[in-house]
Amino acid sequence: MAQKDTMQSKQEPSGTDGRDVAAQREEPRETEAKDALCGLFSREAVVRHVEKRLSAMAETDSCALFLIDLDDFSRVNATLGCQAGDRAIRQAARILSGLFRASDVLGRLGGDEFVAFLAGQIPEKAARAKGAQICTQLQLVLGDAPGITVTASVGICLVQGKGQNFQKLYQLAGAALRQAKATGRRGCCLRRSASFAVLGENDFSPAGALSLSELLENLDSGVSLLEMSETPRLLYISPSFCRLLGVDAEEYIVPRSLAQLVHPDDLSSLLRNLEMGLEQGNCVEHIHRVSADGEHWRWWRIRAARIPYENPYPVMLVTAADISQLKERERRLEEEGERLRLAFSQTDQLLWEVDVQAHTLRFFASEERLNALPEGNVPFPEGIISGGWIHPYSVTRFRAFANELLGGAAQSFGNFIVRNQDTGCYAWIAVSYRMLFGETGGAARAIGVLKKLPQEVVGVSGSGGMRYPLPSAMIAEMVAGFQIDLTEDRLYTQWDEGRDLTSRQRDEKGSRALREEAARIFPEDMRPELLSCFDRDQLLAYFARGEQWFTARYRRVDNGGTVRWVNHTIYMVEDPMTKNIFLSMYIGRQDLRRSWEEMLGIPLRQDPLTHLCETAYAQKVAEMLIGQANGAHICALALVQLDGLARLYAADEQSMRRAMRAMAAALYVSIGGDCVLSRYGADRFVAFFPTVHSQFDLRIRLEESLAFVRRLLSAVLSMDYLRLVAGAVCAQISRAEYDVLLNQAAHTCQMWQNAAVDTVAFPAEGDEWDLYETQLPGADAQATARPQELYRPLTGQERDTALRCMSSMLSARSLEDSVQEALHSLGAYYRADRTYVLKLAEGQQVVTMPYEWTSHKKRSIQQAVSGMMLDRFPLLKRCMGERAPVFLSSSPAFASDEAGRVWHYTAVPLMHQEEVAGFLCIENAREHAEDAALCSMLAPYLMQERERYKKEGRAVEAESLLNLPNLRSYLEAAGQLDSDHYGSMGVVCMDVPNLSSINSSLGFAYGSQLLQYVVRTLTDIFGQEWIFRTWDSAFLALSPNIMRQAFMGRYARLRTALFRRYPKEMRVGSAWAGGDFQIQSLVQEAQASMREDTTEAAADIDAFILGHNRFRDVADAARAGRFTVYFQPQVDTSTGALVGAEALVRGLDEDGTIIPPGRFIGTLEKSGNIRDLDLFVLNQAMAQMEAWRAAGLDLVKVSVNLSRVSLFAPTTLASILAIASHYPSIPLENVELEITENIGWQEISSLQALMEQFRQCGLHFSLDDFGSKYANMQIFTGVKFDTVKLDRSLIAGMVGNSISQMLVQDIVRICQTCGMACIAEGVETQEQAATLEKMGCRCAQGYYFDRPLPAEQFQQKYLQRQDLARQS
Repeated sequence: MAQKDTMQSKQEPSGTDGRDVAAQREEPRETEAKDALCGLFSREAVVRHVEKRLSAMAETDSCALFLIDLDDFSRVNATLGCQAGDRAIRQAARILSGLFRASDVLGRLGGDEFVAFLAGQIPEKAARAKGAQICTQLQLVLGDAPGITVTASVGICLVQGKGQNFQKLYQLAGAALRQAKATGRRGCCLRRSASFAVLGENDFSPAGALSLSELLENLDSGVSLLEMSETPRLLYISPSFCRLLGVDAEEYIVPRSLAQLVHPDDLSSLLRNLEMGLEQGNCVEHIHRVSADGEHWRWWRIRAARIPYENPYPVMLVTAADISQLKERERRLEEEGERLRLAFSQTDQLLWEVDVQAHTLRFFASEERLNALPEGNVPFPEGIISGGWIHPYSVTRFRAFANELLGGAAQSFGNFIVRNQDTGCYAWIAVSYRMLFGETGGAARAIGVLKKLPQEVVGVSGSGGMRYPLPSAMIAEMVAGFQIDLTEDRLYTQWDEGRDLTSRQRDEKGSRALREEAARIFPEDMRPELLSCFDRDQLLAYFARGEQWFTARYRRVDNGGTVRWVNHTIYMVEDPMTKNIFLSMYIGRQDLRRSWEEMLGIPLRQDPLTHLCETAYAQKVAEMLIGQANGAHICALALVQLDGLARLYAADEQSMRRAMRAMAAALYVSIGGDCVLSRYGADRFVAFFPTVHSQFDLRIRLEESLAFVRRLLSAVLSMDYLRLVAGAVCAQISRAEYDVLLNQAAHTCQMWQNAAVDTVAFPAEGDEWDLYETQLPGADAQATARPQELYRPLTGQERDTALRCMSSMLSARSLEDSVQEALHSLGAYYRADRTYVLKLAEGQQVVTMPYEWTSHKKRSIQQAVSGMMLDRFPLLKRCMGERAPVFLSSSPAFASDEAGRVWHYTAVPLMHQEEVAGFLCIENAREHAEDAALCSMLAPYLMQERERYKKEGRAVEAESLLNLPNLRSYLEAAGQLDSDHYGSMGVVCMDVPNLSSINSSLGFAYGSQLLQYVVRTLTDIFGQEWIFRTWDSAFLALSPNIMRQAFMGRYARLRTALFRRYPKEMRVGSAWAGGDFQIQSLVQEAQASMREDTTEAAADIDAFILGHNRFRDVADAARAGRFTVYFQPQVDTSTGALVGAEALVRGLDEDGTIIPPGRFIGTLEKSGNIRDLDLFVLNQAMAQMEAWRAAGLDLVKVSVNLSRVSLFAPTTLASILAIASHYPSIPLENVELEITENIGWQEISSLQALMEQFRQCGLHFSLDDFGSKYANMQIFTGVKFDTVKLDRSLIAGMVGNSISQMLVQDIVRICQTCGMACIAEGVETQEQAATLEKMGCRCAQGYYFDRPLPAEQFQQKYLQRQDLARQS
């Protein structure tokens, strides 16, 4: 929420003092004109301005006064309190500000009453529409669900001519408001003048005074009587009927057959409707064509109902209305729509429409483009969000945009990350619309445009003439932007509220664009204070003085007349070639930051150097947001440190200050408008994010920001000597404490302060806790050892507490309960935040925490601490060295519960056989902080408690919880678990392979808790009946009579739960079978799957590294063009002719260097992202095949690798078919899926069923790397493949080795017998090729024939040559 207003050097633009520009409105000359609560005009100012406007009105002018009152507002104050009422007044003021023009008079008269005045040519229809719009949009929901809904009623006075005064208008508007409120909530009433009269009851004439003939003559609708005989005919037609038909009533004789009137194509449907109405006794309607002469046709809408009539046949009364003009308008609209669709099909824009009342969205595009869009009417906005169109990063802002649209805003815009359904890739899309209002003035339909943000918009010119991408946070908040050559005064690019104006404005004067943007500053009297930032000559002068960055915050009038808070940032750089000065201006939204300031209710306080928030002010805003948060979403805090700045500018204070201003400006604009940014100390900044999606998203955001700062500041600062380090911490906002977050972020920064490159770091496990104070105590910290506390007699209160502890320990049912009760009693006695036992492991070098007690609202640090090195805690080392209680007291630099409170920490040694085996710790004691005799007395009992439980023969908690059926129980039950008794079976095997080392390094308690968690998770997901503990740390779970999809869903939940808590400690594998199966085989398959599982499979992989760059995922790298597909030919060994190709992926470094797949495939397999790469290669391969087909070249079979992860993913088949649907001209038999060697043999039963599903869709499979493992032999005998590829290890040793040749020849014969193709891989010599040909292996690939080639080279060398050979 930082506010960087005009960050410049001492030579700042004229009239600018660096304060918030909006704050300049608070000068004494305007104080009396502003309402102190909401910022609108006060009553006195409204009267003054209105009277001034009225005195200037001409006789032909009109004006309207709107009196707006919040309905039942007293209930808000009575129920929610005055603060909620004040917030509602401010919110209502913001909404009204957006509904009126900047030139209109808008103010608050007092209480919950607002007034607006408009002058000029005000039509009554427009005034009514504006009143309806106010009633529609001014709706507030206050308080927790269900909350109180606040609405508004409006009274309008509309008058014309001179001689008006405010009091008269106010009285008329007040009378209209009372009449509006009499109709209920959200009423609106308009009165035209003081002589406005309401008709009295004597002013009406009774209906009976009108004759029937007069009524029928003057009706707009035609009336007739229709006899429903076998040949329906008209018995009577009114004069108005004849007038509609265009005939003379005297000449058009009835009775007349209905068929003579109605178009033949419409007659049958009309008769069916009429007969249905007769049968059901209902009134019916119908639209059809009619003609008196059979040549000139009109469209009628009729309404018919049966009436009593003396006639042998039923008679219906028919009324008709001519809708020919309506039909003609519909036809023209349809033609216009078709022309519009045709026009849009030639551009990269998409047209869309939202029905505001129905909340539905519809796209308009060519048929080809519509295939990639949602069909028909889609619920708006949730249908778009749930359909995966909007990236999670953009969902919150897209909902806000949608709510603004559905609320009736006349015009708006936004930038969002939207997914392309064809490619699955995301891109930044600009969305804008204009609202169409109905006859009553309410919002009816929004017509909008989607356009991909061009590269010129999402990039900025940096030093050296390079263009750099904008961070995502900047793009999301972007309102407008320019790029101008100031030297030549030329406008290069312009983006304004979702519209790319570059093509229209190119080569326009840059100074003109700056002036036009300055004209949008609101209010007008604020413009002189900012004009120097929009003046070309002034800007060039600033650059000459070394000033390159400028920023300011103010209110801006957008294209729809809405006033919004924005921040503009100007950056200037010299082109090294031309020496021209280029300016980039970015204008971003600031509404959110401004709303936080208003919620806080305290005027903004800024740092005088950087104009960011003061530290204390930022903390107040952050704590307010934490306190008001609902839900369990994640918040975050980042501390950004500029290391090396003080050393670089040690002797140049002015350059130091300029560098800090530039740093603040660049960071402020790049980090986004949804955080609170402040300066913290000499060279650090703090950013608090009330909402983040995940730690990964925050990392990417901060890395983008730091990269942007470095790139752009390289022309201002000596960045080679500086390092940007961001320490970031995430937490659930409901449990977050600002001081604690800042503490942890500062600690993380210090841990990474010597980083060689810019770094975004998060706390390692163990860093996120208050024991940090013992590692790096402040300057005022005092640490003392007091041996006397080991022997001091207990006081009476200490004896009572010790007695309660001992009693609780003796009565506890388990060892854990015993220790927990003791720690609880100690925590209560000391009023501490935490009490815990630390034990030493691994030769007294590692700290573990087997037991912990925490006070209310303090989170557990047990898992975070276990495994940390003792060297990190000097206080504990001192306690160990002196074998005495050690006390620490300090005033924490970052974390304290209350102002002035001293933070205490106590560590008491736990002795075992004359050696220190651990520590009993008291964290932040608020009472008895200097006493440790009680802890010293209890310490020996805590150490002896485990031995006491063992001597008494009582099981410790882990053993009691793990009292599961063992291996013998499973073997006894195995005979009853085959397919004779169950229709299907799912098996899960899991183990903790390093449990013994975990127990020795982290402690038995940690290992025990790990096993307890495993059992609880298995039981929660699979039930308790079929869970077995087959070894000390191995488990088996069975799930009989379950469908494969349901079983895999449970298995996925198990992996997620286990790896989320213990990401590196365990392995899991599964198997499933239906039909005929044996339980022992299934268990063996699951065990083999488990052995191939890596303990890092579910670890948090922060980013995907390719070459010298980090990418979010495969899609991100693919969008950047960092993957390419090569094709290796497969040839006939006897003729050398091309018979197929294998598609092989290659990585590309930023300089175009090829990155072999071995450097990234393994990482992607571990992270699970290999599926995205597999599908990318398939799509690229099929796209290339389609290009070859379109060029008239012959199609060849192309094989694509499919990993184990991809094959068994539940949505892979659907994804493959979706890709194939984009290339309908490519037969599926020309695409073959290669199952790689790491598929293993453990899932043969599942593999058979899965491959059959693929085959039913026309897909083919090949077995890759056959012969590399025994596992492939199992697949070879158990699964039918279309192709078998011999592994290069078989081919390499074949020449001169008769046994190898016999093996290969037998495999070739088996393939021939079973109808499978056989391809030899890795053929590198002529001897190998000749030997294979003799054995009957007719197809091979390898470097002897050719290496993998880029698609273009493959086409030229093989496909075009083949085409020429065929033509000759």
